[in-house]
Amino acid sequence: MILTVDIEKCIGCKLCEVVCSLYHGDEVNPMKSGIEVIEVKEAVNVPIYCFQCDDAVCMQVCTVGAISRDETGRVIIDKNKCINCKACAIACPFGAIGLDATGRVFKCDLCEPLQPQCVEICPTHALSFEEPDKLTYKKKMQIAEKLLL
Repeated sequence: MILTVDIEKCIGCKLCEVVCSLYHGDEVNPMKSGIEVIEVKEAVNVPIYCFQCDDAVCMQVCTVGAISRDETGRVIIDKNKCINCKACAIACPFGAIGLDATGRVFKCDLCEPLQPQCVEICPTHALSFEEPDKLTYKKKMQIAEKLLL
């Protein structure tokens, strides 16, 4: 399963940031959210989150082995092993590894074992958590429909 976003549906309400910080940090604090909505230009908002990359650069640059993949495929940070060198945050091509108020690194963990809370709360259904093959099929259908016009 992967977390995806339909940018055309995102209204920039940032409820995903709120629920993430509440779920993981027991407080409303966007600095503790594994997802961040940025306004690219007026009325164009893009949620930034960890893509759980197959060939995760953050995992490759971690010199102490604090970043690994768990049995479900999630890329996770072991806070007990992490020396907080921030190499992972620098290396992430998506800027998805953040620093909390204390300077510690963190990232989206997909709210395992639950479905990502950001997906549950998104009022416009801009975020989804689906099997990759279903997403590929949806994209093919969208392209086919556009070709028919």
